Amino acid sequence: MAVLTRVLSVMCVGCFCSAVTLQAQGGGNKAQSILVHVRSLDASDSLEQKKNTLRHGPVRYEIDERISDLSEQLKRLHFRKFKLRNSVEKRMALESKVIFELGDGHTLELKPLYRNKDRVCLWIEWTDGSGMKVLNTRLHLNVKESMITGTDQSQDSGVILAIDVADEQ
Repeated sequence: MAVLTRVLSVMCVGCFCSAVTLQAQGGGNKAQSILVHVRSLDASDSLEQKKNTLRHGPVRYEIDERISDLSEQLKRLHFRKFKLRNSVEKRMALESKVIFELGDGHTLELKPLYRNKDRVCLWIEWTDGSGMKVLNTRLHLNVKESMITGTDQSQDSGVILAIDVADEQ
């Protein structure tokens, strides 16, 4: 009987330690899931290809109005035109994997690893339409801020991803 009591005591301490670890990773009583919004964009009209001919004044960007919230970030890239290709939003539990279909065979596999206050750590793996791994990394994102990443498709075009995270609502 004494052995059983010790085993149960050790199990309870183990359960308590696990609960404390999960609470710390999840930010206490805050939402244990997050809302992830992924937008894929087509970028075109490379400024690099035309840098010698753009000496005639400021660059005139063409940014799809549905992604106007990204305009300051997009203007830092070497393209002039940006169009929304696809937009997907999913609720995700911490430590769960979800695949986002982005169109043209592109997929993005995401796994929220942990959350601390207003930051989320995501593991991402982006695969293009030919099956090539474009990106496999961890990202630390601030809640309610967009992070962009991308790749060139040709000398004059590219694909951009904008990833946002928010509290589950």
